Amino acid sequence: MLFALLLSKVIEKFIKSFMPYVPQGDLVIFDPVLGFLCFGFTILLGIIAGLYPAFRATKISPIEAIRG
Repeated sequence: MLFALLLSKVIEKFIKSFMPYVPQGDLVIFDPVLGFLCFGFTILLGIIAGLYPAFRATKISPIEAIRG
């Protein structure tokens, strides 16, 4: 996310150097609340995606899993 923010600032400077009529100010604005919400959602989704197969694997006996 930090890389995307830095890349957007570089692209913004590039665009402003070629197009003089681009509005002044920031074209890309980072909202910290939205950033933290996206980060939290990503963590939650990762936990769910990891727990689901783990719970399914606990229902199989180890010998049955080895046999395939």
